Amino acid sequence: MATAGSRRPRLVLNFVLRVQGSHGAGWRHRSSEIERVPTLDYYADLARTAERGVFDSLFLTDTLAASANPEDALQWPLDPVTILGAVAARTTHIGLIGTHSTTFNVPFNTARQFASLDHVSGGRAGWNVVTSSTDLAAPNYGLDVLPEHDERYRRAAEYLDVTIDLWNAWRADAVVADRAADRLVDTDGIRAVNHQGTYFSVRGPLNVPRSPQAVPLLAQAGSSESGRDLAARYADLVYVQQNDLDEAVRFRTDVRSRAAAYGRRPGAVVVAPGLIPFIGRSVREAQELQHELLDLHGTDRLLERVSTVIDRSLDGYALDGPFPVDLVSDARDTGQSKSLAYRIAEYTSTGTYTLREVLAWVDSGSFHRTIVGTPEDVADGIQHWFERGALDGVSVIPPVLPRSFEQFVDEVVPILQRRGLTESSYGEGTLRDRLGLPAPVSDESRFTGHFDTLPSVSQHVPTA
Repeated sequence: MATAGSRRPRLVLNFVLRVQGSHGAGWRHRSSEIERVPTLDYYADLARTAERGVFDSLFLTDTLAASANPEDALQWPLDPVTILGAVAARTTHIGLIGTHSTTFNVPFNTARQFASLDHVSGGRAGWNVVTSSTDLAAPNYGLDVLPEHDERYRRAAEYLDVTIDLWNAWRADAVVADRAADRLVDTDGIRAVNHQGTYFSVRGPLNVPRSPQAVPLLAQAGSSESGRDLAARYADLVYVQQNDLDEAVRFRTDVRSRAAAYGRRPGAVVVAPGLIPFIGRSVREAQELQHELLDLHGTDRLLERVSTVIDRSLDGYALDGPFPVDLVSDARDTGQSKSLAYRIAEYTSTGTYTLREVLAWVDSGSFHRTIVGTPEDVADGIQHWFERGALDGVSVIPPVLPRSFEQFVDEVVPILQRRGLTESSYGEGTLRDRLGLPAPVSDESRFTGHFDTLPSVSQHVPTA
């Protein structure tokens, strides 16, 4: 069995499940199964496909508001923790990572939900820690707008500290269950955390025993300064947008360096950039799928959208001519959430893309790296970045579901396995065990015995 801290599998495979597919027109494709999106069978079938490909984890994205775009109305229809708990019963090995906001929740509920998921999945739970990024969610929680960007990250850091403390508040041997001695728990093994901070006041402990991983896997998505720092301090897996190889290498180096400054082992952070694969028996066939989806969504609509975000007219430019990179030369990175104009500038910096290819990339969804080609082309692209030190894993975001994911699992994964880049079977142990990622521990100096400070049992009346 692998142990925490041991060498993890060569290349981590993370399946990012955007349930309509990553592409804006993915749901319209003849192979999509959009009608099944609100059903458990849809998620379970995709999770089992991921297990067939020996994926390490399934990463369920989420947002806390109805989309402003009616074509995305079914992209995030079900609560991640709820659906992953049900998927746990229909799978055996794959890690189950659910998105959950620190802006619109409280640590006790989060700790209880993910500890419960970790128990019912046998140690396969993970939490994608997000601070939320759309003002559409704010009125659903009594706010007019989101708190300021860096303020959300300061809250998230304290939120994580409290949640980790709550997970550690039960010692591993706290449940005794000695029937003869009438002793259910070791009362010294259950502690109040007594947190008093800027954003939260939490006594604790949880009413959930320590879970198999103690602390479910922690994931984080984002590349701002605050996001990098949060990732380096807490994250086990970082899901990030990267389109340029050199920038991806710099990002991974930076996050690992920051992790070391926090006293962590640099290799304890898995950097897994997003990848959108368009796969065909030939490059031309893969391009045909990409262009078919662009046509379904509407080329004119995309031209108008890109013209608006770069504040420049694209009238008169040939679709199959070079993208006019000078039109985005003044786009700037604010150090927080990157604008679409800046992402386009990053993507087109090589000057090798046509206008149609840029429109197709924008339309592919999420602005992640896109590879269009044969299964060998996709495998080559992954291997090249891996060997150059740009990533520890890939977060696969299929443009059309289930077709594109089945193609990746059945056609790309066997190539990666033959090359010795990914595992061909699952190891034993929890998700953390298999990835060789140790759980964070708490400073227990302020913890106190939970039962030492409570009134007598007779004064406690259970409530619903």
